[in-house]
Amino acid sequence: MKTKYDIIKEAEIKSVNPRQKGGQNVGFVSTRIYLKHEETGFYIEVEAYRSQYKNRELAITLFELYLSEAFKL
Repeated sequence: MKTKYDIIKEAEIKSVNPRQKGGQNVGFVSTRIYLKHEETGFYIEVEAYRSQYKNRELAITLFELYLSEAFKL
């Protein structure tokens, strides 16, 4: 049986830079984080902070809460 931490390790976490045509927003780093887990069908997109690190931590925390509630792990 998989533990909660094994499932979290399987999740795909990435940040994708938006397509920018120019102007004042060129050079900005995208802070949006995508977390996707195929087996559970869970998908989350976080852009709450201006830091990729904080958004990544929030996405993982939300995923842990989801696993705790949905599967009682």
